[in-house]
Amino acid sequence: MDLFKRSILFLLLKIKCFFIKLKFYKKNGTLFRTKTFRTAYNLNSEFKIYLGIHGNYGQSDFAFQQELDGKIIKQFNYKSLANIFFELFKEIQIKKFRLALVMCYAGRSQDYLIKHDFTLENSLFPNLKSSFAFKFYSELINNYKFYQLSMTASTTAVTYRSKKREIQNEDLLINYLKYANPREQKYQLDDMTGELMKQGLPEEIADDLSYEIFLSNGISNFDLNSYNNEAKKFIDSAKNYWEIIRKYEDPSKYKSKYNKIIFNFDEITKKVIIKSKYDQKILLTEKIS
Repeated sequence: MDLFKRSILFLLLKIKCFFIKLKFYKKNGTLFRTKTFRTAYNLNSEFKIYLGIHGNYGQSDFAFQQELDGKIIKQFNYKSLANIFFELFKEIQIKKFRLALVMCYAGRSQDYLIKHDFTLENSLFPNLKSSFAFKFYSELINNYKFYQLSMTASTTAVTYRSKKREIQNEDLLINYLKYANPREQKYQLDDMTGELMKQGLPEEIADDLSYEIFLSNGISNFDLNSYNNEAKKFIDSAKNYWEIIRKYEDPSKYKSKYNKIIFNFDEITKKVIIKSKYDQKILLTEKIS
């Protein structure tokens, strides 16, 4: 293993209600400690910072920190997060470094139902200027002069398995958002039972059938021919819903190199340039003040 890889240093900073994980790559340099936090602002070579915070589709102005039960503790808009970042790293403002914005849907536009696969086959192209990542990055450039900063973000969800960062599948996300999410309440167990009873099924059968649909065990134990067409349609729809949910939540469907975009700033043209990370396709060039 070469010196570059051997000299990787991990630091963890707890800032108020969320964490910023710092990962420094260096060949030479000195690590300094201050009273309030640790940083490596005197490094002689390029390094990388990981900033981890929660995000959600359809909400491109805010990031948040939450507890394990999903309760949101605190929200940060892109302006306040950029200000915190500046206060922490203003000593390295003029240096060249990389930032990984490890946040679900950070690069996803407000048009979150549009497929963000950036292919020629996709006639609807998302407005990346409306994403949290673009607003946050532009704030760092405009107000805090991090001109040398290169940043990556994901357009779908991000997870970690075996210490490896993986990205959610775009097709499964779109299926979930367009079909399953609007029907989430309708196909929970108690609601399925009640709906089937409305279609004339006895409570005991409706309850058992709902459970089998939920478990995806098939419905071989039930003679559907005796039920009306509305009940059959509901059953088919419920089966489809849970099939989408299982695929959407399946961690094996996540990919390690997928749906990441890169932000850079051109000081000459004063433009933010967004590229697809893995094929380097230019997705957007936008002049900012």
